[in-house]
Amino acid sequence: NLLPKCIVSSLQVSSRIRVQSPSPSRCRGGRLGYRSTAIKLGTEINEHHANEKEEMQALIVRFAGYIVEVQALEQRNTALPAELTALHSRYKGSPTGIGEEYELKFKEVWELIEVLTNEKGAADIERGYLEEEVEVWRLKVEEELHIEQLVAEIELLKKLHDEEVAELRKQIEYSKMTAELDGDRPDLAVASRSVQEAEKWYKSKFDTLKEHAGKHEEHMKTMKDEITTFHNKVTELQSQIDALRDMDVKLLEEEEQSDSKVTTMSFLPNSWCKILQVKTGSNHSPKTVRATTLHYYIRLIVTVLSLQDSHHWG
Repeated sequence: NLLPKCIVSSLQVSSRIRVQSPSPSRCRGGRLGYRSTAIKLGTEINEHHANEKEEMQALIVRFAGYIVEVQALEQRNTALPAELTALHSRYKGSPTGIGEEYELKFKEVWELIEVLTNEKGAADIERGYLEEEVEVWRLKVEEELHIEQLVAEIELLKKLHDEEVAELRKQIEYSKMTAELDGDRPDLAVASRSVQEAEKWYKSKFDTLKEHAGKHEEHMKTMKDEITTFHNKVTELQSQIDALRDMDVKLLEEEEQSDSKVTTMSFLPNSWCKILQVKTGSNHSPKTVRATTLHYYIRLIVTVLSLQDSHHWG
């Protein structure tokens, strides 16, 4: 009578742990051995979950012990006010020493009441934890039972399906033999030829797609190589442009210096004189050298821009 209803229901659930075998109506006539298979599967499942049952029963026993302890504390708390009243009536109107003893006893009783109240609160909290744990285990067991029942039913349905497929194959083989005896071989030959033609068509389509994919891959590889080449050329031309810019700045400085000092070619940098002599084969003024340099500089810029446009399009 001390166990609450939730523990009794948990015990009933744990005592009813079994695997529900599929309905016999689902097993068609002539298929033997499924009942014994389901019983064997249920026995294996019960053995697999024996440890979980023992843990759940141990939790239930601990929970029952806490409930007994809580009820004993409640009975003790119920008896304490009566004892306090008896002590109060006993020592009422007594001499002064007895009053002091009464006050001391009264204080001890109240301290005992507080201690028991705290213990009762702790026991209630522990009981709540145990109830939650028992509920979690109960839900877990129910879910596992449901899953195991579904697995057993799936296995049985799979076996039934395999048998039905085997029967249908036998019927198809029998119908083929009957068709051959009835002289329907030309129709079967036409069907076989149609299947072969369809397979051949799909194979040719697959080969065509594979060939297109290979060509596309080669084209992409070629484009990547061209892009890399253009990128290298752009980098090289950019470095040349930077060098020409530096040389142009230096040339401007040299021109300013030469205009202020002399107007001959003797004060030009030897490197620019050599470049101009190689390009034109004659001596020129600093302004002519600068104009020639700007001309090459503009041509390089146009080339770089065209390469960048080609790279962007690629």
